Amino acid sequence: MNIIKTNTLNDKELSAVKELEALCKERDGLSGSLFLSPELNYDESLPCFLLLYEADTLSAFLSIFMPSEDEAQISVCTHPDRRRQGFCMKLLSEAADILEEYDIYDMVFLTEPGGVAFETLLEKLNGEMISSEYFMTYDSSGSGISPVNTDELYELAPAYLKNLDTLTDIHHRAFDTDYDESEAFVHELLCDESVNAYVLLDKTTGKIIGGCYLDTSSSQLIILGVCIDPDIQGKGLGRLMMAELITKYALPYNKPISLQVSGSNLAAKHLYEKLGFTVTSQFDYHVVDCANIF
Repeated sequence: MNIIKTNTLNDKELSAVKELEALCKERDGLSGSLFLSPELNYDESLPCFLLLYEADTLSAFLSIFMPSEDEAQISVCTHPDRRRQGFCMKLLSEAADILEEYDIYDMVFLTEPGGVAFETLLEKLNGEMISSEYFMTYDSSGSGISPVNTDELYELAPAYLKNLDTLTDIHHRAFDTDYDESEAFVHELLCDESVNAYVLLDKTTGKIIGGCYLDTSSSQLIILGVCIDPDIQGKGLGRLMMAELITKYALPYNKPISLQVSGSNLAAKHLYEKLGFTVTSQFDYHVVDCANIF
């Protein structure tokens, strides 16, 4: 047995990882993907890829996504024909040693309902589910979408970098996030040429009362950061903004439209369902104390 720890994957290693991932997804009936983007880690030097080889065969793989200095999300898979041999626990133990150097003592696992292998592992490790996320896709029949807004009081219009402060303030209060975190998120989207940013304007006052973003970089459109000023929520403005975004700006691309919503925001999930979105996949977050691994 040989374990390689690295923050980069060469072409041969990447090919072996993707082959293993595809095999596991097919065998387990899952749709999620392994974390393979080390440039997104808080510390890019983190040895975030652990590859366990038997001879020249990749038998198990683990990756670490560290979005901040105090959080680590774990992706792991073992060849279906080589399970129950302790490979997964071996990699988790190695990962726990790495994370200890960063003073991180919990691991967060993303699982999908029906993932029996992960359910067994998390039960063994006394994992605790802490939240869920839903990925939703728009039904192009548009049964839940009203015609484009004809109310002269509001308008969905392109956003610009000059709107950064206002959009940050709305995002910060709507999602109850740290202001600097919201500012970094909004700034990145406003500066990304593949993302179309929009503001919902109250035309009687000229005030920005909401914002949303449309990522056009892939084969499907992804709606991001939908938020209405909390001071005026509950008046149907979120539905109005989404309807305009879809009918006026998204549908002309003739691409699938998707979004992600937290399980803690069931009001938004219900709104999206009424607009014609359906859940295509669900991911549950579980936390495991690293002390349970040893």
